[in-house]
Amino acid sequence: MDTVISFFQKNFFVFEIMFCFVPYILFLKADKYTWLKAAAAVLVIVAYSSIASLLGKNSSLGAQRWFAIPSFLILFALVLVGVKLSFKSDIWTCTFCGISAYLTQHIFFRVRMLTIIILSRNGVNIEWLNYVCYWCEMLLVNFFCWLFYSRNLQKHGDLKINNKRLIIVSVASLVVVNFLNSISMFYSFGMPIVPLVAFYLYALLDCVILLYCLYENIYVKLIEDEVKTVHSLWQEDRKRYELSKSSMDLLNMKIHDLKYSISNYIDDETTLKEVSKAIVACDSHLRTNNEVLDVVLSQTKMICDGKGIRFSCIADGKILSGISAGELYSLFCNAIDNAIECLEKVEDSEKKNLSVIVKKLNEMVLIQIENYVPNEVTFVDGLPQTTKADKQNHGFGVKSMSYIVKKYGGYINFSTEDNVFTVEIIFPLNKN
Repeated sequence: MDTVISFFQKNFFVFEIMFCFVPYILFLKADKYTWLKAAAAVLVIVAYSSIASLLGKNSSLGAQRWFAIPSFLILFALVLVGVKLSFKSDIWTCTFCGISAYLTQHIFFRVRMLTIIILSRNGVNIEWLNYVCYWCEMLLVNFFCWLFYSRNLQKHGDLKINNKRLIIVSVASLVVVNFLNSISMFYSFGMPIVPLVAFYLYALLDCVILLYCLYENIYVKLIEDEVKTVHSLWQEDRKRYELSKSSMDLLNMKIHDLKYSISNYIDDETTLKEVSKAIVACDSHLRTNNEVLDVVLSQTKMICDGKGIRFSCIADGKILSGISAGELYSLFCNAIDNAIECLEKVEDSEKKNLSVIVKKLNEMVLIQIENYVPNEVTFVDGLPQTTKADKQNHGFGVKSMSYIVKKYGGYINFSTEDNVFTVEIIFPLNKN
């Protein structure tokens, strides 16, 4: 047991930084050989750490001070190489996770030192208590780093690092942190308690702030990219609306002309009735007192008729007149397209139902879209998650809906009950 503890103490940095990768491991893409490659990388890194520890032990105190600086950096570089070879993620994502793990380890180390000072000042020197404190601190530091830093980014799916300059600056900052840490490990011995505690608190705060700045910048960049994508989708939806409106107007004009001309060319009464019935089926133009909503719902009816989906609609379009044409088209199309895509997978024709309700409720506008769902829907922060494999380039439709609703001071809710998926949107009427 003493041999195991001694081995762990000699290679503490390696094991600690590997444990500190846990809050960030979900950012990395694994393959079927990842854990085998990771195990091999750990063996190589531990071997180097053991050799470095042995060389440092046999050196003079002055040499140990300066040997510690490159030694920690080489270990960190080896960990990054091991992570890159083990996972499929790009070098920038691996570096980002490596920096995060390194700073987390530094935060833990400072907390550990402060705990040791507190225990020693109170004359507490119980070995088992020291081990309990060690693992409790390790778990708590990693948990809080996940809670306050990585959790928000993990909600966005696959991480893509675009701000490479930030990563380079963070690596440079990390070198400085490593230098100060290595120097402090040797010069802190014999230092008075007050400046020593102040130094550790400063170093702890420095790592916390650096980690916060790193994640805040990455998170803000992700949000900015997301907003740009949503605005681009709005522009595309606006063009789609103009095209759909033109097509619908042309179709209605042709149907109108056809109604009054077929009687001149068809003499058989039975054939005339069948053709008339077909024309009526094509004449799907719904009228809601809102031009945009008329186009969306008329298109929806035609699509549903072609796919065997029962479509029902009760809509008062005039209460939506305050929403811009592109945004209104985008709002309804995203919700309805998702519903139709889901219903296409339903085999039971009795369950292929889609309903749309738009009505005034007191001083509010209520929009309710319901459809049957065959499978369970996964929600994250109240938003349904896309079932497509490429999550990074899908799922923007739901986010687009949320942005539009919030822009007009409204509230959107997604829910499922008894295999019925419901989108419920409420707008203040005076905001509309």
